Amino acid sequence: MKQLKPTSGSKVTVCKNYQSMPSAKNADIRTRYDESEQLPPLKFTAESHVVTMDKISCKMPCIPITDMAIKKENTFINMPEEEILDGKFIEKETGVDVIKIGDKFNKTIRLSNFKVEILSMKKHIFLSKEELFYEIKIFNKNVSEIVEIARELYFNIYNEIAKIHPEFRLYSDSYKSAGLFREYLSAVYQRKKNFLKINNFYEYSGWINDDNSVRYISGSDENCNSKRKIAYLKNINLQNIFASAWRILSLSADKHVVLPLFLQMHIGYTAKLFEDAGLPVQYVFNIIGATGSKKTAVAKILYCLFDMTDGINFTATDRAIEIYAEKCHDATVLLDDLYSVKEKSVLDKMHRFLRIYADGIGRVRSINAGKDIERTDTRYAVVVTAESMLDGLQQSAKLRNLVVHVRKDTFNNDVLRQFQIEEKEATFEGRPNFLEIYVSAYIRFLESNYSQIVKEMINFQPPEMNLKFARHNTIYKILSFQAKLILDFGRTCGFFTDIDVSNLWSEWISILQNVMLENQYLCNQEEPYRLFLEAVMQSYAQKIIQICNSKSEYELTAKFSYGYIEQNILKFELDKIFEYVMTYYSHIGRGFSATSNDVISVLYEKGVIDAYEQKNHKAKMLKSVVINGIKTKFLCLKMDKIKQILESEGDC
Repeated sequence: MKQLKPTSGSKVTVCKNYQSMPSAKNADIRTRYDESEQLPPLKFTAESHVVTMDKISCKMPCIPITDMAIKKENTFINMPEEEILDGKFIEKETGVDVIKIGDKFNKTIRLSNFKVEILSMKKHIFLSKEELFYEIKIFNKNVSEIVEIARELYFNIYNEIAKIHPEFRLYSDSYKSAGLFREYLSAVYQRKKNFLKINNFYEYSGWINDDNSVRYISGSDENCNSKRKIAYLKNINLQNIFASAWRILSLSADKHVVLPLFLQMHIGYTAKLFEDAGLPVQYVFNIIGATGSKKTAVAKILYCLFDMTDGINFTATDRAIEIYAEKCHDATVLLDDLYSVKEKSVLDKMHRFLRIYADGIGRVRSINAGKDIERTDTRYAVVVTAESMLDGLQQSAKLRNLVVHVRKDTFNNDVLRQFQIEEKEATFEGRPNFLEIYVSAYIRFLESNYSQIVKEMINFQPPEMNLKFARHNTIYKILSFQAKLILDFGRTCGFFTDIDVSNLWSEWISILQNVMLENQYLCNQEEPYRLFLEAVMQSYAQKIIQICNSKSEYELTAKFSYGYIEQNILKFELDKIFEYVMTYYSHIGRGFSATSNDVISVLYEKGVIDAYEQKNHKAKMLKSVVINGIKTKFLCLKMDKIKQILESEGDC
């Protein structure tokens, strides 16, 4: 570059195929030279740059300055090559300085002993929200720290970093240092904003849409922070892995128990595909058995894989269950030990859970101090262990449940113990167990054939069977297709031949049909309002209870009778007849935990109750009758409606 000898007030234009560079008053570095003094070499990146000797103007986000001579009190200060940011901030190895413009002289003031660099922008994706963060490097020549900070807290970064690195500081002698530091941060962002690429990081495991494909992300992926880690399958013999999982079917000789257990192990990981096919999984799988039947031990082996370690006890709060369920997204939720199905509080909690899960809408809650809302996740499979049937559930809830019964001798203890040993050894050695490797391989099988499988689901019809309830038909369809998927996977792994698949398909469908028929029978027999009517009418027919033929007869025997018949209407004192029904089922060893209000509301809906209808108010379920001069409330039931319900197959 040509050496220039300036004169006072002269104007020099340098043009040498460089890019243009605009000027800015707030970026000026004021210098003075004697006419006899030589201007040191200037390095420009500008095609045409105008330099005024009283004021050298330069404005770019970042301008290299080499050997710029600043004369201060007749002394030259040689500045090494540094960066001027926004024409105001000089980034040095030791930190950041600010150029302060004076009337006669410019000077630099120390702003901080560290620099800031934005490395990238990260989008943290949760199940119900997304948050943007900056990945930021804070450093000087001695210390370097990389931190993440929410985008909205970017200008508060000094307050955050000072908590963990007190050696990073702003200098108090810099006038309005906090405000200047905000300006500096803004300039740092402007320098990088056009080059920032947003990187997605997932805070959960499960199915995602990624680059026009669907894949199952987990903590094994570099952009996922979930604790659930799908096993790596390099050098894995798939035939051996399938064989290790096939041993599950030897857990019990009762295939009507062990096959549904095995199928259910896959449902949570397949739920997204069923959802895409318009067949969402909205039922609860119940393992019912007495204490000592090993139901919980088996459930933990099959359903507590990866990071879902122990399930959650049903005594936990509703919110705790929600949090655990979200952790089990696209996997299986185990609700263990539904301890007392006769307690109304337990049934109420189960009803609340079913309303959230079975309807597939989740509970809405407010976040960010009420400014936003989010909905809880419901895409997972659910397994419940309990000691007895959920007798008190309403019919709509009961149809959302699939039940298998286990006894103390149902499971093979030797096979179960072997699974438990393998699981403990794998945990101790910090590696996935055989079932986790099997499920990982099954997930990769679904990934590889995702579109084809969903299309098959849409067009799939299981072998026909006569099920009364639509919800039971849906459960049967889901389990049937799940059986088909497992058999196809086994064939892909080289474990089955086509003949094996055909034979097992016929056998499994037969088992599933029997399981569904058993559940249909349980639903018909266990509905509380039906149980109430059956107990009353059977006891009346067998003359276990006395029901009088007239009001006058009842008045004479009120202490011993439960009601009377008048014009084909059965009239009972509610408390008396309901207490009898509770005692009746207790004596025969069956549960009956419904309340009188639960039973009455359903009977009214079905037209059984002869109630007082009111125009502007709810109907009065009980009618007042004067008995021996005392006004008494009676439950009035229509005999023809009772007969119609009990003679039908059951309309639950």
